Amino acid sequence: MSIDVQVCYDATALNFDNNQSWVLIDDNNGNYGPSNTGYSQFPAPKFPFGDITVVAGQCIRGWIVYPVLVDATIVNIAYLPYGATSPVRWTP
Repeated sequence: MSIDVQVCYDATALNFDNNQSWVLIDDNNGNYGPSNTGYSQFPAPKFPFGDITVVAGQCIRGWIVYPVLVDATIVNIAYLPYGATSPVRWTP
C-alpha cells in the first residue's frame, strides 16, 4: 500500500522531517510503519527516507510505501512530526 502525502512547514516547525512520521492504522489498531527499503518500481516522487532539512514556507510531497497485510483494512493515517505531542489523523 502507498500514500501520497504533502507537508508544508511554518515557522513553528522543527527543521527536519522524514517518512517515519507517517503511520497507517488498521481496524484492529495494528500500526504499519513505512517500508525500510526502496525499489525503483515504487511510485515517484518518493517522500524522503532519511532526515531532510526543512525551512518555514517549504512544502515536501511524495509517496510513502508500506508493507501491509493483504487482509488488513486501513482506517486511519497518522502524522506525528518531531516535537508534536499528538498525531494528526485522516481517514482514507
